[in-house]
Formats: sequence, structure tokens, C-alpha cells
Amino acid sequence: MANGVVMGFPADRFEPPPPRYEEEPTFVPATPDPELFPCSNSGQKLHPLYNSDSAPIIQMESITSSNIASSNNTTISANWHLTFSLKNPNKFASIHYKKIQVSVFNEDKRLSYGDVDYFYQGKREEGRMNVEISGLVVKLEKQKMNDASEMVLIYVILDAVVLLESKFTKIRWQVLEANCGDVKVRPPMSLKLDGSRRCNVNLQ
Repeated sequence: MANGVVMGFPADRFEPPPPRYEEEPTFVPATPDPELFPCSNSGQKLHPLYNSDSAPIIQMESITSSNIASSNNTTISANWHLTFSLKNPNKFASIHYKKIQVSVFNEDKRLSYGDVDYFYQGKREEGRMNVEISGLVVKLEKQKMNDASEMVLIYVILDAVVLLESKFTKIRWQVLEANCGDVKVRPPMSLKLDGSRRCNVNLQ
């Protein structure tokens, strides 16, 4: 700044340029688009597309019996073999199942059950799960043991602990209960599935 000259003008004649804005502009951060950034830390709720993972669709596909035996003319015992079809309807979440238990009831009494340790389904995946129930005993009145028109109504419940895992949702194990409807049991151990076979699934 020799000789008091700035950019070719005397120093006492130099004036700074006027501001581009009458007021200092305020910076306002943009709100992320939830469709592009579903996991934004903006404090907003996740987009419904990612925040509404659905329960699995479960259906009792088949049921058969083996090792049928009767005793005292009042009870029939057998091993039951059940096959369930399971569908994961979620586009973004896989499903982990553990502590799976299939129980059979007559009225309010649990007759027997079978266990499966673990089952996994990827996104939009369908699969089958086999369950064995050994030594299931059904009681009939003595005079009805040989009457094929008689039947005992048994219903099937599937319980499990499940995890719907997605990078868009918080990891949380939930209790699943699936009411899979009735099975008609006729002597000597004829089994017939009742209704649509689709289980009524609840997550807690």
C-alpha cells in the first residue's frame, strides 16, 4: 500500500462494495427427502415404507400320523408330522425365528408339542418348516373307538421369538403367536385340516 494507493485509487477515496444482501442471509438446512434418506438423523420419523415391517405369512400345509397305537380301548397315540409354509412379505427385512414350539390342544388342555431350534428367511423369501410331535395321545370314549363318524377337534398353535432385521429399523426381538386352526381327528388316527389352513399371526 505504498503512496496510499489501493487498486489504482487513492486510499481516502476507496469505498468497500455494497453488500449483496440488505441483510446477512440466514442459513437454513434443507430437510432430507425421506424417500432418498430413510435413515436421516433429522429427528423425523422414518418413512412409512421402511417403518412398517409386516409379520410373516404362515400356513399349515400338511399333517400326517405314524406309529399309531391304541390302549385300554380309550386312547389312541401316534407321532404327528406337520409341515408349515412360511412367507416373508417384507422387501427390506429378513426374519430370524428361534425357540419355535408347535403345540396341540384339545379344548384348553395341551396334549403335546414339538420344537424347532432356529429358522431363517431372507427378504421376500418363502420356505417350509417340518415339525415332529412324538407320542401324541388322544382320548375317546370306549364305545366310540371304532366309530369312524366320531371325532376329536384339536387346534394347533405355533409360538416363536422372531427378529425382523433391516438396516432401516431398530433391532428388537418380538414374540410371535400363530393360531393355525383345527384338526379333525377320527379313529384310528385319521387327520383332516379344517378351514383355510392359514394361521392367524400376532406379533407382540
